[in-house]
Amino acid sequence: MNKNLSYKTKIIVLYIILVLGITLIGCTGSEGPAGQDAVGVDTEPPIVRITYPLPGDTVSDTLSVSALALDNVGISRTGFFIDGQDRFDSLSFWVDEAPYTFQFDFDEMGLSWGAHTLEARANDLAHNEGRSSPILIYYYGSRAGVGDTLHLRHYRTPPQYTENYWVVHEPQDTVYTHYNVRFAPDRKCRLIAVRVYFVDDIDNDYFEYDEPVYVKVYRSDGVYPTTLLDSILPDDGSIDSLAWNTFTVNTDSATFEKGEQFHIALNVDQPSDTTRMGIAAEAVPQYDVPIGNFSGVRFYDAEEDRFIWKTIQSVGFEGIDEGFTYEFYIEVDVLIEAEESGE
Repeated sequence: MNKNLSYKTKIIVLYIILVLGITLIGCTGSEGPAGQDAVGVDTEPPIVRITYPLPGDTVSDTLSVSALALDNVGISRTGFFIDGQDRFDSLSFWVDEAPYTFQFDFDEMGLSWGAHTLEARANDLAHNEGRSSPILIYYYGSRAGVGDTLHLRHYRTPPQYTENYWVVHEPQDTVYTHYNVRFAPDRKCRLIAVRVYFVDDIDNDYFEYDEPVYVKVYRSDGVYPTTLLDSILPDDGSIDSLAWNTFTVNTDSATFEKGEQFHIALNVDQPSDTTRMGIAAEAVPQYDVPIGNFSGVRFYDAEEDRFIWKTIQSVGFEGIDEGFTYEFYIEVDVLIEAEESGE
């Protein structure tokens, strides 16, 4: 009798252990409420976005940067990075409370002139980290004076052929022309040179630059091209693919006041039956508003039966990954000129 009772007891104990084991496995599985695992640990990183400066801004020696950071539980701190590195001391590295702002002194830091990336990072209370999309800024500082040359661009990484994105101009393409980029220097200057990176082939379908490719300089209404100022041929008269091509500007008409924007457009005026043109471009995260995109095209609107200017993000080319747009590999050199007294 005692032996039978002991056997039944063992069966009951084993059953209880099995049930408890299944319950514990279910409680510690990978699924749980949004942003948490099944035992309540926060796993969702913060969302952070730079609110100032704007992508492509030219900045001076001191710059106050700001960011918006959101989290499902709470933000513990937010930091700002130049070129992906911690560029300030450990005491001032993180901003612990909103508003999340920080003031850089680029002159004191010894930051080199030219293009740099700015990124914001935010930590939440569970030590998850979120990162903003890097933006491109240009630093020349108060040291840049009359007679100095500034180099302006909107792409962030050097062109690498295996990773390039591109657009194509063909004779039968009557929808898109005048691929252009908008520039906004922060002081009076004169445009002296344009450089463009052209591609060679797409899936072994080679391009043919058998007609002159012109650089066209336009004034801007702040978003789109307006008045044509000049048309320029490449310095050596032909296009080199997989290379930077220089277009030297020799006109005084391409002089712009402080804050005045301008556009550089590329076009083949009368392409032949074999003409094909490819311009390298970089895929970048979409802007908050489509007109924030610096690169654009002249677009034929069938409903209005006319050509209108559009940004790439506004047009929405096929083949662009969701959430991304293009910035073309077009860059310029401008020469700082003296401003009139009283400005």
